Amino acid sequence: MNIGQLIDDELTKQGRIKKKIADKVGINPRSFISKTKNDTFSAEELLKLAVVLDIDLNSLKNKIAKEIEE
Repeated sequence: MNIGQLIDDELTKQGRIKKKIADKVGINPRSFISKTKNDTFSAEELLKLAVVLDIDLNSLKNKIAKEIEE
């Protein structure tokens, strides 16, 4: 699973709308959808998303680490 998928899953879990989240982090909504599909968020965008969505970055890191180890 890539970061874009994790963000998409979190949005679904929280019942959030992509357009509103995109606006909060300063990304054009169409670009946000594209970045989610193509997994092309910058580090700054990921940090902003983590704040807006209240994502624990250590938890996210651990999920990715488990996938790497598999």
